[in-house]
Amino acid sequence: MIKKIVIIGPESTGKTTLSEELAKHFNTISCPEYAREYLSQNGINYNYYDLLKIAQGQLVMEDYCEQVVNGELSTVSGEWSIAHDSLSTGSKLEVPARCSS
Repeated sequence: MIKKIVIIGPESTGKTTLSEELAKHFNTISCPEYAREYLSQNGINYNYYDLLKIAQGQLVMEDYCEQVVNGELSTVSGEWSIAHDSLSTGSKLEVPARCSS
């Protein structure tokens, strides 16, 4: 079982920087924020279904990063891949295969 540190707060307050510095200090990885790239690609005018996709994407990303930490997967650098389909279609949510170390 791994220990997780969750950092929350308003935008532009240094959460990502803090997360990356903690990852360096503890010799582990930092799991990126799914919402940041999602909103970057889809715009900041979002609705309820976008929030569901963001929440699901974050959970999948955290599971992926946990597998990396446990040695089940190796990190893969690359661009984010975000699904644009509505949740109501039952389409599979695509998540980036990227964690920062």
